[in-house]
Amino acid sequence: MRNKTKIIFLFLILQSANSFAQDIHFSQYLNAPLLLNPSLTGNSDYIIRSGLNYRNQWSSFTVPFITQSAYADGMLQPKKLKNDWLGVGGVFYNDQAGDGNLKTTKGILFGSYTKSFNRVKTFYGGVGLGIGFANRSLNYSRLYFESQWIGYRFDTYKETGEHISDESFFYFDMNAGCFMKYIQPKRFEFHIGASFNHLNQPYNKFYSYRQRMGMKTVVHCGMTIIINEQIYLKPDVMFTYLKKTDELVAGALFSYKLDESFLYLGCWTRTGRDIIHVAGFYYAGFRLLASYDINVSDLTVASRQRGGFEISLTKCFFLADNMMGTKFKAKGGVPKFSAY
Repeated sequence: MRNKTKIIFLFLILQSANSFAQDIHFSQYLNAPLLLNPSLTGNSDYIIRSGLNYRNQWSSFTVPFITQSAYADGMLQPKKLKNDWLGVGGVFYNDQAGDGNLKTTKGILFGSYTKSFNRVKTFYGGVGLGIGFANRSLNYSRLYFESQWIGYRFDTYKETGEHISDESFFYFDMNAGCFMKYIQPKRFEFHIGASFNHLNQPYNKFYSYRQRMGMKTVVHCGMTIIINEQIYLKPDVMFTYLKKTDELVAGALFSYKLDESFLYLGCWTRTGRDIIHVAGFYYAGFRLLASYDINVSDLTVASRQRGGFEISLTKCFFLADNMMGTKFKAKGGVPKFSAY
């Protein structure tokens, strides 16, 4: 059983090294809004929004895959724009994967423009652009390859047959996105969006034949439904496609209002891979959510259904009037419509 576990683990590491164009992903993707879609920059119930994300995956049977990120964004509304507004923001993240210590460190600046299609700002849409600079590095000496397997163990002195030219390189990256949102006051809101990552398809310089990163396409949509004055329901779905590989994440979050706070409980599924349980709370402009992925894929023989732990902390400032209005309160309060 230990050999089988090790082989599966090594397969994962090889996949990380050879398919490294795959981006980081959070189960709580809605709590990483700028990475989800650049057009969501500056689009929240608040004038200023900031957040931290942390994810620890596969720690039950191998070296953990750890992802950390921090972001901040805000809304600007020059008088000339009338009912429209601009968004500006930035993200910094670090991702470390497996024994090979495959690291990605990246900083991205975002800008967006949102157009309101009516005076009360209940129907609007926007576009956004992200421009970033990243470094990727790999400790090649810590990897094992199929050519090194001698029947009962890996011989690290054997030639790997892999042609890796650099263990570290930098690259420029571009992302873009769009979204639309409709609000029926005191009843529901609906949003839909799409984003496109690696528009310039930068090169993977680990390999001598200079493989390009694939463009990742993300489509997402969801609703916030007000069941009554205390209970909100937020179903959401995200579909991702990258280099003939796709991923579907779908689920819902319940929130229960207590005076000026919210309690959260939800469940998502990453189809064919994980069941994701979420719980958390909101108070005084802070939102804390914790989630855990229960692995249900073919890797359960090694993972024992243990997937990834994730936590997110969001802090917002200056509550906007009428979702995206020009007036705001100096003290953070309960979101007027969106409970999440």
